[in-house]
Formats: sequence, structure tokens, C-alpha cells
Amino acid sequence: MSTAGERRLLNVGCGRHFHPAWRNIDMVSYDPQVEAHDLRLGLPADDNQYDLVYHSHVLEHLTPSDGQRLIRECARVLKPGGILRIVVPDLEQITRVYLQALEEAWDSPAEPWPQAKYDWVKLELIDQMVRQSSGGAMGPMMQQARGQLAELIAQRLGHEVTYAAAAEPRPDSTNTGSTNTGSTNTMSTDRVAWRERWARKLLKWLLGRSAVQQWELGRFLDSGEVHRWMYDRVSLRALTQACGLIDFTLRSAEDSDYPNFDQFQLDRIGSQIRKPDSIFCECRKR
Repeated sequence: MSTAGERRLLNVGCGRHFHPAWRNIDMVSYDPQVEAHDLRLGLPADDNQYDLVYHSHVLEHLTPSDGQRLIRECARVLKPGGILRIVVPDLEQITRVYLQALEEAWDSPAEPWPQAKYDWVKLELIDQMVRQSSGGAMGPMMQQARGQLAELIAQRLGHEVTYAAAAEPRPDSTNTGSTNTGSTNTMSTDRVAWRERWARKLLKWLLGRSAVQQWELGRFLDSGEVHRWMYDRVSLRALTQACGLIDFTLRSAEDSDYPNFDQFQLDRIGSQIRKPDSIFCECRKR
């Protein structure tokens, strides 16, 4: 329980990057300090509980209708005057970068770098909306990139590019105070794997190999990796206003109306922005 005067902070969809001063929730828990909860079912909190609710690169993984429900839930659990901070990939920014890369590739068809830049930016724009397997086409390109291309990817994706340095995802090594043990319930995991093996066998026996492939594709599309929508400053403002929030303001990674927000290092690691391809914004509950 919180004591009188204590500030209550909620990080929604935190993944592997969180701070122990916050209540951290996500669809899947990779750490004992993270509560597992299906965000599509609402937030597990009473009304008017939190001073600050934060989510980064969560909203775009939900359908527009589920996204609106999440924002309404954030508004519900905020105290009057509380702040909602939203971070999402910036459709406006990536579109401008894409159009610039398009013109450069068109004007210099014989030069390899403009074409390589165009290929990456186009992938960054659409791959996470159309991919049918984990990592899509971006993952291999990130792992193989060298020279100018590697520099461009690092500039676009910031700290997140480190996830592609290894074949398997690894937790952040940050100063957030999280232990990031990656512990799992082995018995539960084994049970799920057993059920999935038998489900595949039964589906193949009943409907054939193609049915199994479609089932696996559907499971992947529902896994949370694929982007279901994209946002810019206009659509975010309209969304938050439709949910009854006020004072929509664009921010930077380190700037916030919440005092000393940057100390938590949620949007930066040191001086490096975690997700430079983002739009950062805040609004308030009346």
C-alpha cells in the first residue's frame, strides 16, 4: 500500500525495461517485478489511483479500438490532474525520412548507398505491419548491417538496436535497478508446449498441413509483435481528447511535466534516447 503523500507510478507494457519505483505490468512477465496481465482486458487498478501512467511502444500493437480502450483505462486509473505519458513510433517522422530516401534513391540509381538507405527505411516503415514471423525482414538486416547502414539503423532505433546483436533477445543491462532474471515457470511452460504439440498433430490430421500453417500464422499475429496501427501528433491528440484527457503536449525523451521523470531512465539510457523513432507526448486527467 502507498503511504500518504507517496507518488504512485504505473508502467504499462513495460517489457524488459522498467524501474522498481513503479508498478510494472505487461502481457508477459520476464521478471518477478513485472506483473503479467492481458492489457486488452483493462488495467488491474481501481479508479483515481496513479499520479503518472506511462507506456512506450505499446499502443501501436493494439487495434485502434483496443488502443482507445487502453487510453480510457489509463484515464480511469489516473488521479485528477494526473499525467499520461505516451511514446509510440512517429508515423510523421518515418514518412518524412522515407520520402527523402525515396528521392535520393531515385536521383542516384547507380549508387549503392542511397538504395541501401531506401531499402532500410522502407522496411522500417512497413515490416512490422506485414511480417509473418518473428523479426521479419528487419531482424536479419540489423544483424548483418555494417558501415553506413549500421550507423543509420543505430541512429533510427537507438538502444533498441542492441537486441539484434545476438541471435536471441536479451534483457536490457541498464541502471534501472531491475534484476531482469528472465525467470519462467518451467512446469507451466512445459504444459503449454505439450498442448501445442498435440494441437498441431490433431489439426494436421483433421485439416492438413496448410491448416497448421494458418494456425501458426494466426498465433504469431496475435503474439503482440506485429503493429496494428500507426500514430502521429494529430491522431494522438484526437485520441486522447476523445477519451476525455486535456492539455495534450509534445515532449522530448528527457522532458516531462512530471518532476524529475528523466531520473527513471525509461526513455533514455544515460544520454542516449532508447527509441529515437518515437513521438513523445503527455496529457492530463481533468
